[in-house]
This record gives sequence, structure tokens and C-alpha cells, in this order.
Amino acid sequence: MGQSRRFDRVREFFAGFWQRENALPIYLDFLLREVRPGWSRRVMMAKVVAITQETPTCKSYCLQPPGRWQGHSAGMHLPLAVEINGRWTRRTYSISSPPEQYRQQGTITITVKRIPGGLVSNWLFGHLRVGQWLRIGEAAGCFTLNATAAPKLLLLAAGSGITPLFAMINDPQASHRDLTLLYYCRHPGEVIFARQLEALASSRPGFRLVVVFSHREGPIDLPQLGRYCPDLAQRDVFMCGPQGFMDKAAELLQASGVTPERLFRESFGVRRPQSVPATEESPSPVVFLKTRLTVQGDGHSTLLELAEAAGLKPRHGCRAGVCHQCKCTKVSGQVVDLRDGRASGFAQEDIQACISVPRG
Repeated sequence: MGQSRRFDRVREFFAGFWQRENALPIYLDFLLREVRPGWSRRVMMAKVVAITQETPTCKSYCLQPPGRWQGHSAGMHLPLAVEINGRWTRRTYSISSPPEQYRQQGTITITVKRIPGGLVSNWLFGHLRVGQWLRIGEAAGCFTLNATAAPKLLLLAAGSGITPLFAMINDPQASHRDLTLLYYCRHPGEVIFARQLEALASSRPGFRLVVVFSHREGPIDLPQLGRYCPDLAQRDVFMCGPQGFMDKAAELLQASGVTPERLFRESFGVRRPQSVPATEESPSPVVFLKTRLTVQGDGHSTLLELAEAAGLKPRHGCRAGVCHQCKCTKVSGQVVDLRDGRASGFAQEDIQACISVPRG
């Protein structure tokens, strides 16, 4: 960081400094963070120790969290924040390394696919370098092998949905299980971890790899599932990928006899229902208490979208109901969950702004 930029940040910090609660501890931590980001006790910082180009549009970032980071289970995701044009933006990425890597080496890996128009993924590709630091949080998520004790699993991935499943495959907890990985990509150049997966398939008993190229075989269908995983009825299923792929796969799996309790999914993005269940009442106004701002709901925009449209900058991350960065307290009124259309109660409760549509 240049000296002029560092001076600007110190000057910005001191604006209104003495009006802040716990000013001295905050100031001391700020100084430590400017000297050595990893020394901060108020902000979790991870150092970038390696960057690997996996495909033309995908990179892996090996990070060294501070010693107080609490670790993870295979399949969990990592919240991170980056400062872009003076504004902190948060996203959540699956951890692609197994817990063993952190226990033995003190590092974790996230694997990020560059998304056209994606603010954070494009920033990471264009700006993040070895030796720099990232602001992170604790790992979270329930998409883990602990969800089932089944001895035989089907791992179903599409595109960058391979990332949490790759961590599971390399987890010692999976070494005694019979695993079939069915990995959908559009063409060979998009296969993430291609060499590692091929090496595992050739050397590890009980692990079978099937890569399906949709430009040749078309989208997922029942004949493919039957051909590539004939014992599907005997397996629990973990799947991850774009929302449309997940919806279609879940439909096919249930038609094949896989019951919902044997199906575990982690999806990228949230599918909007065609409409939020209607009521006779008009959409009600929404009051944001901290700013005393009132906006009119429209019956389909989420609380996060309404806040941003009004010029507010609420904290958020995945925008899909996964990372819980946007969790807030609803004092009164009712909201509808975009994921399944369920309505909340009217009493005070914690909700997620990114998936909650105000109704009344």
C-alpha cells in the first residue's frame, strides 16, 4: 500500500474519532492492521500465499488465516470482503481444500470462477496477488459429509459446483466410502481440477470419475443417470451447481427413487419463484429503523433490493440465502421467503434481507 494512500486512510480514521465508543482499542487495532494485517484482533485477515490458474476462467487462492481461525469441515464456505472503489463488498466462496490441509499446513484454498459482470470475482482475477491480504470470516455451512453416514455416495457437480465436492473427495472422512463423481461441464476446457481428479480416479479404490460434456451429450437426463450410476438407488446424493441444474437434477433424482432426505444440495444463486403468494392487501411500506427511512414495497423486491434502491448500503454477501451476512431483525410485519414461498409470522424475529419480500 502506498504511503499517500496509507496517510489518507489514517486521516479518514481520525474523522470523528473521539466520538466513537471504545475509541482507544479500535485505534490500536487499526495501527496494528496497518503495520501487519494478520495482527488485528478485531478483523480476521488471511494472507494470500499461492495462486493457481485452474482453467482460463477459474483460479484457486491459497490463504493463510490467522491462528485464531476456527477451521472448517469439507463442504463449508468462506465469507470474505474486498474494498472496491472505496466500498466494502462481501461474497461467499466454497472452500475447495480438505480440513487436513489447514491442520497440517495452516492454509485453506478457495476456488473462484470468473463471472462476466461479477464485481468480486473480476476484482480477484485482476488485482489479487501473492503476499496481499484478504478480510475473511469463519467458515460456515451445513453441506458436509456429517449430514449422512451412508457408505455409498453420488457426488453430482456442474461447473464450479465441483469446489465443495472436491474438498469432500479429499477429506479422510470420505476415504472409506464408495464415491461416484458425476461432473457436468460444457467442454473439456472448463473441467476444474482435471489432473487431480484423474489422478485420484486412477489411484484410489472406491472413487469413480465420470465427466459429462453437455455440448456432446446434452443436459442431464434420466438415461445419463442410469448409464453412469446404475446403483443410484443405493446412494445418498450430494450435489452443487447453478440453480437451474440443481432444480432439474433434483426432479430427476426423485423420479429415480432418491427420497428428499437422501438428497443434499448446495446451490449457487437463488431461484425466484414466478410470483410471491398474493394477498388482497396492497404491498405495505417498509421502515428501516436505523435511518428512519420509509420505502414502499412492490410485492416482489426483497428487503435488500428495496434498501439498495433507496440508496442504503446494507451488509450482504451471497444474495442467495447462504452466507447469512445480511441477517437483520424484523420488528414487526410479515415477509415471504423467496426460496420456497413460505410466509413468516408477524412477531419480531431474525430474517435474511436478500431472500425476504415484505408482504404486510
